[in-house]
Amino acid sequence: MKPPHAHPRPAAGARSFACRVVSVEDLLFDGPLRLLVARGTLGELGIMAGHTPLLSALQPGPMELLHADGTRSVMYVSGGFLEVQPLQVTVLADTIERAEALDAAAAEHAHQHALAELRAHPQGVDLLRIEIELQRALAQLETLRRLHGQARH
Repeated sequence: MKPPHAHPRPAAGARSFACRVVSVEDLLFDGPLRLLVARGTLGELGIMAGHTPLLSALQPGPMELLHADGTRSVMYVSGGFLEVQPLQVTVLADTIERAEALDAAAAEHAHQHALAELRAHPQGVDLLRIEIELQRALAQLETLRRLHGQARH
C-alpha cells in the first residue's frame, strides 16, 4: 500500500509529459511535450518529464515548446503561472500568442516609442506605464528572435 502522501510519477524513462497551455480566451495547446522552456520570476525554467512539482509566476517573454514528435513552437506569454504536477504541466496566462502572429514592426515601434518617452521624461509622465510597455515590447522582440533561432542580444 502506498503512503497517503505518495504522488503518481511518470513511467521510468518517460521522454514526454502532458501539458496544457491556456489563456483567458483559449486553450492553445493540449498534448505531449519533451521540453517546455519559460521565463519564471527567478529566471528561465526548463521542464522535462519527471520534473519536481513546482508553481512559479511567469514573466513576460518567450515560451518554447519541444513537442513529442520533435517539432518546436514558440509563443509569447504576457505573464501568468506555470504549475508542474507529477502527471501534468499547466501554463495559465492572461495573454499567449503564437510567435508567428506577433507583428515585429509594431513591437519595434512600441519599443522605440517607450524609449523616447523615457528619454524625454516629461513631468507627469506615468513611468510605470512606460516601463511596462517597454518590457512588453522587449519580450515580444525576444520571442521573435527565438522563433527565428537568433541568439539573445
